[in-house]
Amino acid sequence: MLFRFNFIVFNFNSTPAFYRLFNLFKGDKYGIYDYFKSPACNDFIIDCIISLQKNNDFNKLFLIYGMLSHKILNDYLYPFINVFKDNTYSFNTALNMLDYYYTKKDGINLTKVSICKLFPNSFTYYDYMDELIRYPIVKNFKLMSSKSYFLRCYKTKKKFYKKYAKVKYKKVLLRMWAFLFRKRVVKPNEYYYKDEIDIKLLNVKKVNHKIGENEYNDSLEELLKKALFDVVNKIKAINSYLIDNNDSKFK
Repeated sequence: MLFRFNFIVFNFNSTPAFYRLFNLFKGDKYGIYDYFKSPACNDFIIDCIISLQKNNDFNKLFLIYGMLSHKILNDYLYPFINVFKDNTYSFNTALNMLDYYYTKKDGINLTKVSICKLFPNSFTYYDYMDELIRYPIVKNFKLMSSKSYFLRCYKTKKKFYKKYAKVKYKKVLLRMWAFLFRKRVVKPNEYYYKDEIDIKLLNVKKVNHKIGENEYNDSLEELLKKALFDVVNKIKAINSYLIDNNDSKFK
């Protein structure tokens, strides 16, 4: 269960990051990547839930679960990674290392297997996603997004993962792409999986570390269990609000 939680919401880099890389003419013009790291993301998720409740449309509930899980995992994991990450590699590379580590434990080698085969429906973009996402984004982030933005992101990621595991010269290919389309900010190491892991990221020795004003000594496993516990409690609160009309926990 914990592994599946990690595997699904690590998300193999961010969708906007791939959009910036593979869009031939422009970058992430809507700034979605930055907005989703902002505190306004909480308002965005709440608005989605209220919209779902008003329309009595529970087909969208799992999408909300996914957004909530991703947001909570980021809140727990990202400060932890920034403490234990070495300066010789990037933040995205650290995420890739953790992806590789957990999937390898489950018998999957991400350097050789296409993710599309593991989760065949993961990169499907449904119309209800646009209906659910677009208007809360406009309301909370004061920007005009579009279905084409998200649709292109999903299609690009699907195409990338379907073929990339089979490409031998991954770094060379990405460097050529970056050169041809003037993507100077692209760092090839951040976009593919390698068979390596920095053990410091696991904090197996439970080294004391400070995040903000607080001091911790959690290992990565302990941290992820806390994140999972938080996710389950918030999902229970959402379900209580949507199904039992009890908004006390939701508030």
